[in-house]
Amino acid sequence: MKFEQQIWDVIQVHLKPYAFLWTKSYEDADDLMQETLIKAYKNRDKFNGGNLQGWLYVMMKGKFVDSTRKVWRKREVLDVEIYDTRESTCDELIKKEMMEECQKIRSNWREVLMLSYEGYNGKEIAEKLKTTPSNVNRMLFKARQQLQSILGFTKTFKGQYGT
Repeated sequence: MKFEQQIWDVIQVHLKPYAFLWTKSYEDADDLMQETLIKAYKNRDKFNGGNLQGWLYVMMKGKFVDSTRKVWRKREVLDVEIYDTRESTCDELIKKEMMEECQKIRSNWREVLMLSYEGYNGKEIAEKLKTTPSNVNRMLFKARQQLQSILGFTKTFKGQYGT
């Protein structure tokens, strides 16, 4: 009997139940068995004449683990892409709504709030607007307070915000 036929007989008789047990699908089990057969055929010169069933079992299990990892990696990448898309869309909507609501704040307070949002500190804003840092802090406090009022947030007795 040819070596290729021996490989196929062992896979069909002894390893098919494992393939089905791992994949839970007849089609996937058949694919796994065929991939194992191909790999075994390509690596037939590496077989040392020992336990053919054990050699094929290890090969089949390795193929199954590799294919499972590939599926999970694709799934993780897809989940991250979907999450990033949702997150960026949500961020854009929130940013747009916040900018619309910020237009309702007094113009000098809004300017201080926007500069603070852009990353300027109190001293830099004061220099830019030709005022004192303490005045900038007061205007920033008032701007935030007005924005909270516009957005419907009220301060509770515990210092937390609620609607």
